[in-house]
Amino acid sequence: MHGLRKMAAGLAIAVTGLQAAPAEADEFKKFHEHVKIDESLQESAGNGAGVRVGVIDTDIDVDHREFEDRIVKVIQDPDYPYFPPGNHGTQVTGVIAAARDGRGMVGIAPEAKIVSTWLLDADGDVPFIGPGGRLVSWFRRMEERKVNVVNASLGPTAGGTLFHAGEDALKAMRNMRKTAVVAIAAGNHGERLDDLSCRGDSRKFCKDPEKYFGHVLIVGALKSKSRLAGFSNRPGGACFHRKSDGSCKHRLKRWFLVAPGTEVQSPIPGNDYRKFDGTSAATPIVSGGAALIMSQWPHLKDQPQEVARILLETADDLGREGVDRKYGHGRLNLREALEPIGVASLATGSRVGGQAIALGQTSLATTSVFGGSLAAGLAASQAVVFDEFGRDFAVDPSRLVRVETSEVDGHDLFVAFMRGPIAQPSQPAADGAPWRMALATETDPHGHLPDGGFMIAGGQGPVQFGFAHDHDAHAFAEAIGGRVEASDPITAFRGDAHHMNLVGPAQAFGGRYELAGGKASLGITMAQRSSTPHDDVLASGDDATAVELRGRLEPLGGVTLGTRFGFVREDGSALGAEGDGALGIEGGESYYVGARLSAPLGGGFSFDLDLETGWITVAGDGNSLLRGGERLRTETARVSLAGQDVWLDRDALSFAITQPLRVADGDLSLRLPVGRTSGGRVLYEDADLSAEPEGRELRLSVDYGAPLPGDFGRWQLLAVERLAPGHDPDRAPETLVFGKVAFAF
Repeated sequence: MHGLRKMAAGLAIAVTGLQAAPAEADEFKKFHEHVKIDESLQESAGNGAGVRVGVIDTDIDVDHREFEDRIVKVIQDPDYPYFPPGNHGTQVTGVIAAARDGRGMVGIAPEAKIVSTWLLDADGDVPFIGPGGRLVSWFRRMEERKVNVVNASLGPTAGGTLFHAGEDALKAMRNMRKTAVVAIAAGNHGERLDDLSCRGDSRKFCKDPEKYFGHVLIVGALKSKSRLAGFSNRPGGACFHRKSDGSCKHRLKRWFLVAPGTEVQSPIPGNDYRKFDGTSAATPIVSGGAALIMSQWPHLKDQPQEVARILLETADDLGREGVDRKYGHGRLNLREALEPIGVASLATGSRVGGQAIALGQTSLATTSVFGGSLAAGLAASQAVVFDEFGRDFAVDPSRLVRVETSEVDGHDLFVAFMRGPIAQPSQPAADGAPWRMALATETDPHGHLPDGGFMIAGGQGPVQFGFAHDHDAHAFAEAIGGRVEASDPITAFRGDAHHMNLVGPAQAFGGRYELAGGKASLGITMAQRSSTPHDDVLASGDDATAVELRGRLEPLGGVTLGTRFGFVREDGSALGAEGDGALGIEGGESYYVGARLSAPLGGGFSFDLDLETGWITVAGDGNSLLRGGERLRTETARVSLAGQDVWLDRDALSFAITQPLRVADGDLSLRLPVGRTSGGRVLYEDADLSAEPEGRELRLSVDYGAPLPGDFGRWQLLAVERLAPGHDPDRAPETLVFGKVAFAF
C-alpha cells in the first residue's frame, strides 16, 4: 500500500509549501493574462454559470468565502476513510471557480458549481484504493451526478504511465465521453509520457481513441508565458496503442496542451491564499475554460468532445510549428476559444449546421432611395451567426448593410457635362420635328459612366420614333416625347425624379403618334439593360426591363397636361439595392404613375410641375432571409421655371427644385436567426424594418446658357445645391458648379 501511496503523491503537486499571501483587490493575476481571460470575457461567457465541475482531489474547504455555497455535492463513501480538507483540493477548486468578489483571486469560471470528492488525503497521498479500483468508482460517481467537466490533478507514475489505474481507468474515461470533458494533469517528473497500456477489452477502443477519448485533455505546465516548466511531463512520442510492428497512429500529443503552472495564487483552508506550482495548477485553468464554453453554449454540455476540440484548436502554437512532442497543441487561449472557429454562417434553414450562408458572402448594398433606414433598423435588431461547432455568436446586422448614398464625384460629373451636348430646357417640339441625334463617345477614367453611346429620334408627320444604345432610358423617353433636343449623362444626376432612372443606361426604342394636329399624342418607350452598373444613377444589379406608356394633351394655348404609366422589372436588385448571400434579392417589380403640367407664364417663361408615385414589390431569392412580397410606395417630384430670350437673344435660364426618388412608405420584413435550442433547431424572429429614409434630399439647380458672339457656339453654366444629400438629414449640403463652352464650325 505504501508504494501505491507514493505513486500518486506529489506527482501533480510540485510545490505547496510557500507562505500564505494576503488577499489582494486585483483578482486577475499573471496566469489569467497568459491565457487571455479577463472580466469582460468571463461575463460574456456567462462566468461558468449552469456548469458542474467535478474535482477528484483532496477534500476542499467548503466554507471558504471564495465558494459562496457553490459546492453542490461532496461525494462520500462509508467504506472510504474521511480526511479533513487539504490545501491541494481547495487550491485546485479555487483556480476553477473562486468568486469574482474583489478579494484574493478569481477563478476562470467564477460562477461554476463544484462537485467534490476526495481520493487523496490532506497531504496528497492515496491512502486506500481497494480491490475494485476506487479511482474508477469516482469517475462513475461523477457521471451519475451529471458533472460537465472533471478535473483530475492526478499525475502519472514516475515511469510516465498516464492512467496508473490501468484498464479500468480507461474504461471509466471511455464511459464519460458523452457526458464530461476530463482534464488530467500530465505530472511533475519532467519526463516523456509512456505509451498507454491497453489490454483486454480496452484494446478495441484504444484502436480508435479519437472516438472514445476525444473528451480527454492532458495538461502540461508552463514556467513562463512560453516556456515549459522543467518539472512538467511532456507527451514525447507516447502512443495510445502501438501495433504489433511498433508503429503508432494516435499519439498522446494530439490530446496535450499547456497552461500556466507556476506561482498560481489560489485559496487554501481558513479563508487564506497561497501560490502553488505544478501541472495540478495548470489543469484547473483548462477545466475552468471548458466550463466557460459550456456556460456560454449549453448545448455543448452534451458534446464534450467538441469542447475539447475547441480548446485544442484555438491554443497558441509554441515550440515547433504544429502539434509537437513538447507542447502538444500549445498554450491555452481562452479569448480565441470563445471566438468563432471556421466559417461563421447565417442560418437560413431550420437546423444548425444545415442550410446556411457564410457571413462573408452576405451583404446588402442599398441606395439613397432608402437612405440609412435599413441599416438603422437592423442595428436595433438581434441576429446570430453559427461557427463550425454550432455555437451562436451575436452579430450586428447593420454591419451587413452598405449604404450607397450617391456620393458625388465632381470629376465624373464634369466629364459627363463636358462631353454631352448643351441640353437647355426647351418648349415641346413642333409637329414633324426634324431628326435629332446625341452622341456620347468619351471614356470616363473612373469607370462610373458608360464608355459611349448614341441616341437618335425623329420622324415624318405625326409619327415620331427613335432608338438609343447605352443611353439613359428616361432621357430617351423625353426626347421621343419632344421635350428636349438631346440629353447628356448628367441629366440623370440633375433630375432623377423618374422611376425609369432605375434602368439607367440601356438599349431603348419607342415612338409616339400625334393627334389633333399636335394637340395630343400617345407614345410608348421600351428599354432593356443588361448588367451595366452605373453609379451616377440608380441602375444596379443584373438585367432590368422597362415599359412606359405616355399621353399628352394641350387643352389651352401653351398649356400641356401629360400622364404616364410605367413598369420596371429589376433582376438581382430592387430600387437599385443589391443583396447577396443570406440577404439576397431576387428582384423588384415597380409600377408607377406620373403627371406633368406645363404652362406659359408670359415674358418667355414657362412653369413645369412633374409628380410621380410608384409601388414596388421586393422579392428575396430562395435562400434569403428577406421575406418576399413586401410592397413599398415611392415618390419623386420636380418643379422648374424656365425662360428663353431673358437677357440675350436665344439665351435660356432655368431654376429647378428636384426631390430624387425615395421610399415614401413601407417596411421590409426579415426573418433573422436569433439563437438555437439544445437540440440544434434554429430560433428565428421576424423584423419589420422601415424602408423610408429619415431625411428628404432636395436639389436646387440653376442653369444658364447663351450664344457666343458671332454664333460661334454656346456657353453654359450649371450650379447644383444638394440639401440633405442621399436623404440623410445629418449630411452637410453639397454645392457643384460646372461651366462649358461649345464651339460651332
